[in-house]
Amino acid sequence: MAHHYQIPLGEVYHVETDNETPYHIYAGLQDHETWKGPVNGWTGSVGVEDWVITGMWDGMFTLVDRLDPRWLYFTTQFGKHTRVDQSLGVREGIMPQNPNDKAPYRYTWTTPLAMSPHDSRVLYTGGQMVLKSTDRGQSWREISPDLTCNDPDRIGGKGHIQFCTLTTIAESPRQFGQIWAGSDDGRVHVTVDGGKAWRDCTRGIDNAGAPGRLWVSQICPSQHDSQTVYLVKSGFTEDHFVPYVLVSQDLGKSWKRIVAGLPEAPVSTLVESDRSPNLLLVGTDKGLFVSLDRGCQWHAMQGNIPPVPIRYLAIQPQQRDLVVASYGRGVWVTHIAPLEELTPSVRNKPFHLFGVLDQPLSNQSDRAHWGNYEMTGDNHLRTDNEPEGIKITIYISRQLDKPLNLVVKDGNGQVKKEWLSEVKPGLYGFHWTDDKEQPGAMVIELSNGQVVERQTARLTDPLFWPLLRR
Repeated sequence: MAHHYQIPLGEVYHVETDNETPYHIYAGLQDHETWKGPVNGWTGSVGVEDWVITGMWDGMFTLVDRLDPRWLYFTTQFGKHTRVDQSLGVREGIMPQNPNDKAPYRYTWTTPLAMSPHDSRVLYTGGQMVLKSTDRGQSWREISPDLTCNDPDRIGGKGHIQFCTLTTIAESPRQFGQIWAGSDDGRVHVTVDGGKAWRDCTRGIDNAGAPGRLWVSQICPSQHDSQTVYLVKSGFTEDHFVPYVLVSQDLGKSWKRIVAGLPEAPVSTLVESDRSPNLLLVGTDKGLFVSLDRGCQWHAMQGNIPPVPIRYLAIQPQQRDLVVASYGRGVWVTHIAPLEELTPSVRNKPFHLFGVLDQPLSNQSDRAHWGNYEMTGDNHLRTDNEPEGIKITIYISRQLDKPLNLVVKDGNGQVKKEWLSEVKPGLYGFHWTDDKEQPGAMVIELSNGQVVERQTARLTDPLFWPLLRR
């Protein structure tokens, strides 16, 4: 029987990125380990030879120390956390174990693993209580009591799956020691002193219209305000297909449900832009959705991404890419910097030219001739690199009488490229590259003949792509 590698499928639990150039995507796959691969390949595309396995068994959470990428952490079923020394290629188990004279920790299938945004040596995980490590997982200590319902009738679950377990843990990036924990039986707790005292927020969530028994999928403390936190709950395990996205602006004392525009489907994940407090994205069982107004209204992220279950979302901080873990169609990537800049004042303008990221000069033609990857024919799936060159995005808020003029100039004012835009409202993207260009500043102008908008970008030296991978 033929095995067709070119079918783009994959059940991805979780995604993570590092800060290398090009950055790597770390993906945990159902029953298929955790993997690491570049967002762009040195041959002009990314294939199976560019991906390496970082962890074993069912691939779940991966964490990367962005300050010291030597250290990588992955987790697989029932709390089997592992620390990876990427410099030496050594893996070491760091799963917390309760002493023999105490009941063992209850770990859910996809046990949460979180890294402190204030100190990358600090890790959090949880069984029925929150556990903390200050030495990269070498040792652990309990910092909470049992935060679940601890219901003896539910703990045993079905088969070998335990219940009354913690499903999500997160520390506020704005306040050290503000830690949130959610459970599979709907309970939500917060501490503001590193675990000395915990407050139960479950009743307020129930009062806001999210049934208390439902699985807490993810808690996201705001990156802009220490009092604000977002929460998503899923009724999937209860055959309850209703969206639950909530926000609290008083540290969990009161909650508001924010689901206008979302389909009747469970919600698994939420991410808030670290640059714009207005931009939120959620993953549901019916696809990806975006809000430009902090959840007041949601809109489907369409384009070519399929309406499949979305399990996790991550934002790569330098390139402003959204990396999407889909449960069925693998990993997807899109650029969200224009959405972060699409403020109410921008949307009220007739047109707008968004900021432009600096870009390395193309060396695609030089490196594409190296390697023997064409020998595999078309039986292996390959993903083309994103287009090289300057990415230009414009916004048109209303129907125009005539197209806009979009121009790229070099530092001497010489016109290098000129386009006429569309006239209909919407977001439009353009790419420009020239292999003959030299490093330096470029000027981009968007004009209707009366009003001119300008942005600058720099062309930098070509990326160095080593022929031998470490």
